[in-house]
Amino acid sequence: MLKTERDSDIVAAGCPPLVSGPAAISGSIDMSQETEGMPFASSIGFSITTRCPVACRHCIVEAGPNRKEEMTVEDAQDWMRQAAAYRNGYIRSVVLTGGEPFFNQALLGSLLDCASSCGLVPAVVTNAFWASSPGQAVKVLKKLPQIRMLSISSDAYHQKAIPLKNVRNAVSAAKELGVSHNLAVCFEDETNPEFLRLKGDLEQIVEDRLIRLSSVFPAGRARKTLKLDRQIFRDEPAPGPCLGAEFPTAFPDGRVIGCMALLTELPPGHPLNLGSLREKSLAQILDGAETNVALHLLRVWGPRLLAELLTDAGFKDRLPQKYISHGYCDLCYALLDDNELTAGLARLTDDRELAEQTAHARQQYLKEEEMIRLLSRTAPGGSEQ
Repeated sequence: MLKTERDSDIVAAGCPPLVSGPAAISGSIDMSQETEGMPFASSIGFSITTRCPVACRHCIVEAGPNRKEEMTVEDAQDWMRQAAAYRNGYIRSVVLTGGEPFFNQALLGSLLDCASSCGLVPAVVTNAFWASSPGQAVKVLKKLPQIRMLSISSDAYHQKAIPLKNVRNAVSAAKELGVSHNLAVCFEDETNPEFLRLKGDLEQIVEDRLIRLSSVFPAGRARKTLKLDRQIFRDEPAPGPCLGAEFPTAFPDGRVIGCMALLTELPPGHPLNLGSLREKSLAQILDGAETNVALHLLRVWGPRLLAELLTDAGFKDRLPQKYISHGYCDLCYALLDDNELTAGLARLTDDRELAEQTAHARQQYLKEEEMIRLLSRTAPGGSEQ
């Protein structure tokens, strides 16, 4: 029997309570404006390459000029057409990331053409290495008119190799050509003078509302090269739902990860490792993810509740002792190195009552019916209810 005595604390943190049925659901949920009206997997990421002209110390995918992994045009177009066909247009947009998507502009252009022809709205994440002058920035973007959104990585790590003027040039070109844009900024300590100076410089380029901040996490190259001793920690995971779990991402080797944070090191048993496009169709992978209890528990209640459930199940000593204050990823990263914790989570989420509670919460708070429909097929009697 799942305990619910912590529900009042969860509601106070801005999350819906744990429920035992549709009639028991109450409380409120504070979802960000970016994801309002965006059901699970209605946008999908394509990490098209690991190649990048720079090798930033904080890069969680360890991109760099010596990496070789890259989607072939044939694979990427096939997977993108599968995305467009899924549930007759359920997926609305595709985010092309890497690595650096502009590193291979021929590949990028072909995928943008494919996305547009399939009716998908394309966005691209970039470090703006290509925007060396105002004229060059306009020239490059004019060749890729399908881009509807440009997210420019702009932080102390990128700017060690890429001048800030490139960011300014890319933003200027985007404005001139009518392309929506924002700046993605990673940081360790929001009180650090270097970070504050850079943020001030970026506020001279775009409005503050267009600056997206995120913490650096100990994964990929950051795990090997950064001490991350300047970050602010807390004793428990951040409250509220994890928005990173809204958007699955496909990689060059065919893996599909249920997270926009690009957890490339995931072991096979990790709940965010959704499957491989080399073995299954995208539809099979996404349909299977609809009943992934851990994934949707993160989307509805967030990592705090998942940590509490693991603690109640006897795994407290295997959980992180401290959690990064401005992030939601610590618990998922903890599973990378602990097979026993991963197996315990699998046993915990293989619980019919927890699955039904999560499904009802998705229905109430996210207006998503699919998990309830699929679970009803396996209810006693074997027929939909």
